Amino acid sequence: MKFELVVFVIVGALLFAGCASSGPSTAAPPANPASAPQTPPTQVQTPPAQPPAVQAPPKVITTCTDSDGTCPAGCNVFNDNDCKALAPGTQATSGDLKITVSNPEIQVCTSDYSEDKDTYLVFDVNVENTGKDTAYVSSMEFNAVNPNRKQFDGSLIAYPMAFSGNCKDAKNDAFSGGNLMPGSKDNGKIWIELSKTGSYEKGKWFIVHKKAISLKDIYTVYETQVN
Repeated sequence: MKFELVVFVIVGALLFAGCASSGPSTAAPPANPASAPQTPPTQVQTPPAQPPAVQAPPKVITTCTDSDGTCPAGCNVFNDNDCKALAPGTQATSGDLKITVSNPEIQVCTSDYSEDKDTYLVFDVNVENTGKDTAYVSSMEFNAVNPNRKQFDGSLIAYPMAFSGNCKDAKNDAFSGGNLMPGSKDNGKIWIELSKTGSYEKGKWFIVHKKAISLKDIYTVYETQVN
């Protein structure tokens, strides 16, 4: 009897344990995706565009310096080897003036009253005033430079004062100069005296026009071969 009672108690305990294990599950339900906190997407920050680099203004060269590749206003072939002389017949601009020097030649003047052989460098000049104001032009603005760099200045009387001989008519086609009205022109020959003996240097000569513009001397230089 006691044995049966023990067996019955054990069987009952086992049945009770089985019923307990087969009851409703107490496991936590799966998380609802909709209710889970959302992590915002990472935003890539674009750096602000850098402003373009400021370019330094080009350097303005105003000094006459050999072999720097520029010929600033006021420089010429005598103080800057970057400057070039013009060939006779080339039109140049000097401020509001257009200037052309052409037909340079040596002329020796003889006279019945003197044994002098006045020697000149003679050339044609054509000047046009393209500005809006009156411009003054003088034969004294022109000079000549020989191969040894000696300068011969032009004179206010731009022709020989000869009353006889081969140059007595020189004044007939001489350059007069003076005030040029806007749009007007003047032309003629300029005579620059080189000697009174018929002598002169042969080789490369320069004819120079110098004009003061805005307090700066502007040079126009022509190159010619004198034989």
